[in-house]
Amino acid sequence: NVLFTTGVIELVTDLFKIVGVVSVMFAISRQLALLTMLSLPVVYGATEYFRRSIRKAQRESRVWVGAINTYLNESWRGFRVIKQFNRAKRFLERFEVPQSNYLQSANRAAKYNAYFPGVQKTIEAVTTGGVVWVAATELALAPGLSLGAVVAFSQLVTRLFSPVQAISN
Repeated sequence: NVLFTTGVIELVTDLFKIVGVVSVMFAISRQLALLTMLSLPVVYGATEYFRRSIRKAQRESRVWVGAINTYLNESWRGFRVIKQFNRAKRFLERFEVPQSNYLQSANRAAKYNAYFPGVQKTIEAVTTGGVVWVAATELALAPGLSLGAVVAFSQLVTRLFSPVQAISN
């Protein structure tokens, strides 16, 4: 119950952070804020892809752990019979299949877990680069933005992505 409550409180806090950062972004520059908002569907798509892939790999992993546990339980109970009929080698060969399948699914889940933060940071960096590029062009052509506003906006992009990453985890 405490774990659920803590999770809900963190989710609500992150949502308030997102709303606050987006509000400040629009107050500084609508054009840059809209440019930043264009990255959110990409973030959502990447998050969904990784979430589904990780969940699928973890489910497969749990299935194979169940198969391994079942196999070990059966082998342990029938150990004397296996030994009397000299079937130990065959049982070891049968054990390798669920064990290798478990290892593959666990490695796949670990791979997705490892790639996800890098993909998120890449999207954040591309968004920040785009914002700085558009802001620098705007500064050169029509000095409506100050350099401080551009720096603040690039920091706001980072602050926007932090709670988005926390929610997606």
